[in-house]
Amino acid sequence: MDILHVHILSLLTRSRWGKFILLMLLFALPYGAYGQFNSSKGWIESDFVAGCAPLSFVIKHTGLKPGTLFYTIDGDPNNPQFTNADGALDPGEENTIEYLDPGTYHIILVDQGVIREYDSLKITVYPNDPPQVSYNSCQGNSVQLEFRKDQDIYDFYRIDFGDNNIVEHDGESPLNYSYSTPGVYRLTVRGMLNTGNASSCRVAIFNVSSFENLPPPVLNTVEVVDEQSFRIAYEELEPNLNYTLEINRGNGFEVVTSIDPDNNPTSFEYSNNALSLKDSYVGIRLMVADDCGTQTIYSETGYTIAFSLYDESVDDDIEMTIAWLTSTTDFSDIRLHLNGLEWQTYSEAENSNGQSLSFNSCTELGTLQMVSVFNGVTSLSQSLEPFNGQPFTLPAPPAPQISVRGAVVEVVLPATNFPLGRYILYRKDIETDFAEIFSTAETEITDTTIPPGTSEVCYRLVYEDACGNLSETSEQVCLILSTNLGVPNAFSPNGDGINDIFKVSDGIYNNFVLSVYSRWGSLVFETTNPSEGWDGNFNGEPAASGTYLYRVSFENADNQPIRRTGSFILIR
Repeated sequence: MDILHVHILSLLTRSRWGKFILLMLLFALPYGAYGQFNSSKGWIESDFVAGCAPLSFVIKHTGLKPGTLFYTIDGDPNNPQFTNADGALDPGEENTIEYLDPGTYHIILVDQGVIREYDSLKITVYPNDPPQVSYNSCQGNSVQLEFRKDQDIYDFYRIDFGDNNIVEHDGESPLNYSYSTPGVYRLTVRGMLNTGNASSCRVAIFNVSSFENLPPPVLNTVEVVDEQSFRIAYEELEPNLNYTLEINRGNGFEVVTSIDPDNNPTSFEYSNNALSLKDSYVGIRLMVADDCGTQTIYSETGYTIAFSLYDESVDDDIEMTIAWLTSTTDFSDIRLHLNGLEWQTYSEAENSNGQSLSFNSCTELGTLQMVSVFNGVTSLSQSLEPFNGQPFTLPAPPAPQISVRGAVVEVVLPATNFPLGRYILYRKDIETDFAEIFSTAETEITDTTIPPGTSEVCYRLVYEDACGNLSETSEQVCLILSTNLGVPNAFSPNGDGINDIFKVSDGIYNNFVLSVYSRWGSLVFETTNPSEGWDGNFNGEPAASGTYLYRVSFENADNQPIRRTGSFILIR
């Protein structure tokens, strides 16, 4: 450098504007414009002698050593002898060389003249890692870069802030920069080497948000998940700001954890075994601070709701009790939701004595949750289900009413307290245990399936409501199936509704046959149904008054044949 150039450089560096002009001149240089690098003796020059893998660079014969130069691209500078050259260069000729793997390499050059001479060029290839740098967003549209220079290979850094401003920095201290207006900018950090411009090396790229004032966090909902956990939802957090969760258990707010805006942009769930959210409430708020620690802002405060459900019972109705507790600060009212819909409204922030609830049907039941609003923050209690969402047992129904009609048993089933799904009727006959015989929604059943030889039949009843809940079993009711035959000695078929039919008494008669004869032995009536009888007509005409004969045969409970004959009088 001549005296004139030195004098100009001295003048530029004496003033702030001179330094700025000099810096701008440096920025105007392209990445490769840090000069050419020469081999030890100057025979060749290269645009790079250091960079990141894969590194591609150009070597050029300078002409300082006349004639053709032969070279090998990975020789030993301490023993430069080689027999097979990788290439050759004539004066002024260029060639491109590429190294794919990190390491230190030497290009050995030979002049194969009368006296063989050697020259070398050292090339360093680094792993392709980006600069180790992070950034902080601060109020006043400012950003702060922090460098970890001891963790990368670079000597200095070139920063493009994304607003047409490029700055170089040595990385020895944080770099502060202010944008002229708020916005999102693409910030690029390129690591630079004194021995070259770090060709092929990766850059660090960030999308930074600049803001004049710190944006306050907006808390939307607070919901209790269980006794030790709650979940919060909020407006989307700004990246690269510091958010913390604070709770107040009665002794002032304390920081309990930080919230990462990248992993939890709109919601966060917090758990702590020390919490007892079933019996007490806590205040909750978010705090945000910029990365420079110059300002903090808090969200509005929300409060949890302690909520419990107990004393579930079923009798004539389905009954239960609820209790709740929340903050009285900024409290207006609290609302009970059933299956997500508002159902009841209460004006007390606390009801430790309990509020009774009554339902007429299982179909009215569902998820219960208390909801209130504090300063625009919606608070939701834990969601609870009666009987823990499990089936429950209904009270036993009355025993069914049973009666014998001919060869069958008529069963009348009682009304139920709750909407019926179905009846389940059990019977014990000649078997020793009860067994299910009917599943029906009908209230009257005719039991025609009684086994032969049954002397006594017993019934028990269970019913299922519309939700599948089963009742306890009713008391059993039994009926003696007597085989003591009752036959009238007279009847008067005159239509007065009294003794108009000649029939045997009610009972279960197996293989039953009733035959009626005139006194001359002619068959005038016969049936196998013990519930039927003779109405006094023969061939469609009223039979004459007088004496008639009958014969009855059947099998008793022990399957023994029974026969009986006799006479009776038809009176008109």
